[in-house]
Parts: sequence; structure tokens; C-alpha cells
Amino acid sequence: MKTSEQHTPNISTILLVEDDVFISTVTSALLEDIGYIVVEANSGEAALASLKDGLRPDLIVTDYAMPGMTGTQLAVAVRTLAPTIPILLATGFDDVRKADIDGLSRITKPYTQYELNRAITLLLSPS
Repeated sequence: MKTSEQHTPNISTILLVEDDVFISTVTSALLEDIGYIVVEANSGEAALASLKDGLRPDLIVTDYAMPGMTGTQLAVAVRTLAPTIPILLATGFDDVRKADIDGLSRITKPYTQYELNRAITLLLSPS
């Protein structure tokens, strides 16, 4: 059941970057249940290819630990291509959660639907 705290008034598109199929499927379902449009990429490279092809999501949610390119490496590359897209880094690694990584917003895995929506809402809110 959706509460008014969980509902997003404007439909936003989120690029979800996650190499674990199970986590990607669950997170995508959580986001779609709230009302977001979700585009999935299974790697940082795939996410960058989508951006180069013209995708302009309202926000990117990315896993930290992925083969080939970490979430922080992806964030650096995204800032070159589309510097205004907010990025939310999802991690379960304690050292990453505590580190100040170039001003990236972070959410700790595992997270609830409420926590995920709250973090996204804060990033999408006008400053």
C-alpha cells in the first residue's frame, strides 16, 4: 500500500545500474511500485552507452561494486556526459558508506522501499 510519503507527484525516470540480476529485479519493482519509470543497465559501461545514445534520466541509482567499473567510476564518467543528473550510490561496504566520495549521495544496502524513495526524493527536490 502506498502512502502519501511514498507517492511521487511527477513521474521521473531512473536509470538503475546493478550487475546482480536479483537485486536489480527487486529494486526495479520497488521503484515502479512507487511510480517511477525504470531503465535498467547491468554495468557501468551499459549505463554510459545508454547516456551516449541520448537517455537522460532524472536520476541514476548505481551499485558501488560492479565488475569493470565501480559506481564511483561511473559517477565520474556521468559527470562528464551529463553533469546535472543526480547520482545515488548504493553500497553495503562499510568503508564506502563512511567515505566522502566526491560529494556522492549514498544509501546503505540493504534498504527498504521507504528509505530508497526518501533518498531519491531528496535528490530530486529543488534545492
